Amino acid sequence: MKVFWLLYILLVMPLPLLADSDADDDLEEQEELLEERLEEQLEEMLDAQEELEDRLEDALEERMEDELDDDLEDELEDELEDKLDDSLDDREEELEDKLQHILAARQLDELEGQLEGAFDETEPERFIALLSAEEWQALQAQGVKAVAAEPLPALGLHLITFDEMPELPEQQKALQDTVAPDHYYRLDGDAVPKAAQKPAPDSGLHAADALGWPQARTAQRIIGMMDSGIDMAHPCFAGVNIAQREFHAADALPDSRHGTAIAGLLAANSSCAVPGLLTSVRLVNAVVFARSADGPVQASAGQLIAGLDWLLQNEVELINMSLSGPPNPLLQRVLTQVQARGVQLLSSVGNDGAAAFPRYPAAYAEVIAITAVDEQQRIFNRAVQGEHVEFALPGVNLRVVTADGNGVMSGTSFATALATAVLASRPAEDCQTERERLARQALDLGEAGRDPVFGFGLMSSLFNEN
Repeated sequence: MKVFWLLYILLVMPLPLLADSDADDDLEEQEELLEERLEEQLEEMLDAQEELEDRLEDALEERMEDELDDDLEDELEDELEDKLDDSLDDREEELEDKLQHILAARQLDELEGQLEGAFDETEPERFIALLSAEEWQALQAQGVKAVAAEPLPALGLHLITFDEMPELPEQQKALQDTVAPDHYYRLDGDAVPKAAQKPAPDSGLHAADALGWPQARTAQRIIGMMDSGIDMAHPCFAGVNIAQREFHAADALPDSRHGTAIAGLLAANSSCAVPGLLTSVRLVNAVVFARSADGPVQASAGQLIAGLDWLLQNEVELINMSLSGPPNPLLQRVLTQVQARGVQLLSSVGNDGAAAFPRYPAAYAEVIAITAVDEQQRIFNRAVQGEHVEFALPGVNLRVVTADGNGVMSGTSFATALATAVLASRPAEDCQTERERLARQALDLGEAGRDPVFGFGLMSSLFNEN
């Protein structure tokens, strides 16, 4: 358009002016001059247009190249990031696999030691039997001797202890199945708090925070414990309704660390630095664990059975068993009777690691088996795994009551105490109905559905009637 008007001005407008001239020669000369000027200007315009077009083309090419370079660079960066992420994920999985193999190997070594000692959880040459008064009298009449005979009023039986496997008379051979080794059991928690009993003031997870409870809840059931002693002189238990009785051997040394920690999680008063999860609680503790002359804190199957009978006498509705050991047919028999009376049984799965055999009583069908997870809902690396695992609760780095105040401990023991508190805060119901409700309400963790690591998943701390 600009070129058209320029031609119009140069060609049309000057002609009338030149037509007024008297000299034809001058006109012709002027026309030639105009033609030359026009040609020059047209050439200049064409050159300028070509230069402009070249510049535009160059600019467009550069812009397109920049955009292409940016797109390509972004694409390459994204691809590189994806490859790095994949590589890091693969490396992380590889390291986790190696760590699991190391832990499994260490646990297998420990397991070999257990097998070499034939469980070493049986007191040498000591056996127990559960007999009716008539059966025991009949054996005595045949000359059978025992180390001890203890009546179990709630169970309607007698606990008989032998220093060796008894030779029963022919007419009493049917009673042979009522005799079993007096196995040993141990507690499933840290013996002492971390950081030399002096953890940082802000370290450790408070049980109420772990369950998402803004405040303690009123206990609706009587809680029984099978544990070591509770330090009743501790200020955290001032005003708390606790009854306890000792069932350990007379020559054993009392050890109150574990029992105090468990009782604190359940019932420590509101003035305590780590208040308990429950208020208005009645706690009945069968002190079956104590430090033996050999050193370990342990309890025998016979002591557990005697403690269970006493708990029945005290009409407990829940029993917290933060302990584990080998299978024992007499202990299972008693647990079956206890549950049949409507008492809900909870036990820790044990801290022997994923490679360990199932531990008891958690692996019995009558017992709710509890495992431990950390604050991120990752499984406790020492927890026993298996098809018997039922529910997971926080049990790693929990702040608990200790002899000199409070400290941080980990173990399936403490997860079991939290489970006991959850159930104690709910109305009592049939044992199986309650277990089915808990399974429906659990938050699934790990593989879909029930699995050997987390069981049904994280136990819900909220009561729901569905």
